[in-house]
Amino acid sequence: MLIKAGTSNVSTIVRYLLSASGTPASQLTSVTPGLDMWYRRDGSPKTLLSAINLATVDSAHADGGFIHIQDGYYRVDVPDAAVGSGAQGVLVGGSATGFTGVGTYIQLDAPVDIAKISGDAVAADNLELQYDTTGLTGDTFPAKQSQVENIAVTGAAVNAIPASYTLTTGTQSSGTIASAQALDAVTHQHTDTGGAMELYYEFTIGGDGIPTSVTAHGFLTGINDTLTVWAYNWGDTAWNQIGTLAGGVSATIGIGTYSLLAAHVGTGANLGKVRIRYYAASGLTTATLGIDYIYVSYAIVRRSVGYADGAIWIDTTLSNENTESYVDGTADNPVSTLAAALTLSGQLNIKKFHVANGSTITLSGDSSNYVFYGDNWTLDLNGQTITNAHFNGASVSGTATGTGFDFHECELNSMTIAAGDFFNCAIAGDIILTSAATYSFDQCFSGVAGNATPGIDFGATVADTNLNMRHYSGGIEVRNMGASANDRMSLEGWGQLVAASTCLGGSVSIRGNFTITDQAGGAIKITDGARYDVTQIRDEASAALSTYDPPTNAEFEARTLAASDIFLFGTDRVMLTTATASQIDNIANNASALSDSRVPDIISLANIRAEASGALGVYDAPTNAEMNARTILSAEYATSALLPSLSAGLMPATVEAINGSTSAAGRLRLSTLTMVPGTATAHQLSTSQMSNNLAETTDDHYNGRIILWTSGNLKNQATDITDYTGFDGTSALLTFTAVTEAPANNNTFIIL
Repeated sequence: MLIKAGTSNVSTIVRYLLSASGTPASQLTSVTPGLDMWYRRDGSPKTLLSAINLATVDSAHADGGFIHIQDGYYRVDVPDAAVGSGAQGVLVGGSATGFTGVGTYIQLDAPVDIAKISGDAVAADNLELQYDTTGLTGDTFPAKQSQVENIAVTGAAVNAIPASYTLTTGTQSSGTIASAQALDAVTHQHTDTGGAMELYYEFTIGGDGIPTSVTAHGFLTGINDTLTVWAYNWGDTAWNQIGTLAGGVSATIGIGTYSLLAAHVGTGANLGKVRIRYYAASGLTTATLGIDYIYVSYAIVRRSVGYADGAIWIDTTLSNENTESYVDGTADNPVSTLAAALTLSGQLNIKKFHVANGSTITLSGDSSNYVFYGDNWTLDLNGQTITNAHFNGASVSGTATGTGFDFHECELNSMTIAAGDFFNCAIAGDIILTSAATYSFDQCFSGVAGNATPGIDFGATVADTNLNMRHYSGGIEVRNMGASANDRMSLEGWGQLVAASTCLGGSVSIRGNFTITDQAGGAIKITDGARYDVTQIRDEASAALSTYDPPTNAEFEARTLAASDIFLFGTDRVMLTTATASQIDNIANNASALSDSRVPDIISLANIRAEASGALGVYDAPTNAEMNARTILSAEYATSALLPSLSAGLMPATVEAINGSTSAAGRLRLSTLTMVPGTATAHQLSTSQMSNNLAETTDDHYNGRIILWTSGNLKNQATDITDYTGFDGTSALLTFTAVTEAPANNNTFIIL
């Protein structure tokens, strides 16, 4: 059952069965002796409910409300406190004297899939495009991030003063470069040497700047002298003359403006550089050049997709350690080191980093509040603090401290880590817990193939650690549990739990299909009332067969078949009246519950064969020689009415009742009719999707049901269906919670 935390007036279902027979009970009321109703929120103790009889199944909600619906199912009204925020789920259950209750687990804060907005499915689809990084395009839609960032800067040009200057020929006679950086009548002066002068000023206008002109306030003395003015062409690696400066009789400051081209700005290692040269190879007499103020005017032109998704982009397979804001670390010009990315982060106040596939990141300092995301990249935590940080898509290893962090869709290798949250992660190595706090692993799974298991070490010196593993799949080994104090663990899903010999105490609550290997000698308190595995199924089968007394070979030989024992096809009926039939009756009466249960993948053909072999080991069946020597009496022959039905090797029969119950036979028929067989096709096959030959054309038709493979490498595995795309003329598509391997073409399955 899935609801949003904080929902008011919640009613759920608890089923009550007669303890002696396991059949549904319909007679319970609030005054039934020993009636005990309760709820337990994850991580909290059990809370009792006081039962109140409801008038009808549709009565208004009342805390503790209680009434039988049908077939042993009872409506139970829980208080708002039971489903409030702060827990991932709540279990509601109960019992009574002579009765067994089957509770319901309510998962809180379930995801919401919005199909329509104000009744409009197109509006919901557009909202999805806006937020799934696809984006919307069109005159009536908001602009994409890349479209916004490509809007050019318009208006007045930006000016840059010289950052440095270089003197090649001549003498600096007065002032410094600072004298040329402000219009204050203080000049930067040079005189010729042997009639020659050469110097240039260098400007930096940024990687997205395009120079438009250079303006100089200054003078040149010497009535017969002239200097040429040049700009360096970075593409041609040559100087381009852009003007001249003629000498005068006095040091009167004038203004000269010269046009520049896009080629006059550097690229690559010289990105954003502009050089302006004053030059005379010879011929000067008594020339003095004075520059009071010189600047380059330029326009900013956006030629990049920018910091797409609001992130600084890192690709360590490239080579770019530059840190110019709005130029480096963009989606189309990522930086290649974390150091460069952190420098840009400080300049731009961006704490989100997109890491390219194949990159390797080693944290080098406090990484609190940062976001790192990508696919198939490597992360070394390197002993850093990661408080409130977020990591996505990485293969992670190393040591980290801090709180409030989370890892999504990561591969967790050998790690030593403080308490945090882990979602849909593969545990491929051993994880050492270092905090006396709560760790949460949701929808995680073993990343270790075969019978080996990854490990979680509670730490030999860490006390009172809580470990929640919800919807887990595969094996997990716990170590050093209870070595210092009362460690606790909740394990839900299916797989294997190994309690290592280093465990000295603590408690584990298990729900689901798990086997347990206890190497700790019972040191851990295990609560597994909601667990099931092949051993439990074997015990139930053994108990059901304990009263079955098959005939020995000697008894079979001595048996004389009476005429009344001959089966007459036209008139006789098949009735199942043994303890085995009683078990079938229970299954049939619970057929609806079976359709919603996850089929345990641990019940394999090999297990069934082994159990059958053990059950039949004491049966003394006649040998072939003994059968050949057997003389059948005339009274033991089947009647002529039976022989035609066996001509094809089959004996048709209609099961009218099971253990005397016609309703049970009807329910068994209905349960088998709902099973849908199918075959995988080659169009799309992965661990979470499978194309197939199902003919149903309605989308979402099988959502929420269980798929069980009957052949191939996934045989006997089962999982839940999360989405169905109907048959389009070629194939249909099933989407489901991830399994261990991708199905193959022609693998068969059934939908339960």
